[in-house]
Amino acid sequence: KVIDFTEGRRTRIRHVARFCEALGIGAAGFVGNSMGGMNLLVDQTSEQPLLPVSRMVVINGGGEILRNEDSESLFEYDASFEGMRRIVAALFHDPAYPADEEYVRRRHASRKTIDVRSSASAASPVRRKQ
Repeated sequence: KVIDFTEGRRTRIRHVARFCEALGIGAAGFVGNSMGGMNLLVDQTSEQPLLPVSRMVVINGGGEILRNEDSESLFEYDASFEGMRRIVAALFHDPAYPADEEYVRRRHASRKTIDVRSSASAASPVRRKQ
């Protein structure tokens, strides 16, 4: 996870651009949904785009991100079962989904299991180049 509190979007874009470069990808089709779509739009409308985009599809990639209970469930996810229940409640209008213990358990089990606290404390901070 790339964390940069000063220039986060450009850092993520540079990260993907460098990944493409390392794999020898000179041009490719990109699909971006939500934040990924916004990152594509920002990069491709900048004076010097970094991503090797030959064509792109952007899904829901525009506008201000509303800060509310639903978005907080995503931004503040703590890898707990109840945290996953809050995400399921945010993503589905039907309250049957977050109430379904088995469904929430499967969603929770399907994520990559990591110890968030130790990962966060062990990660060196990412700072933008001066």
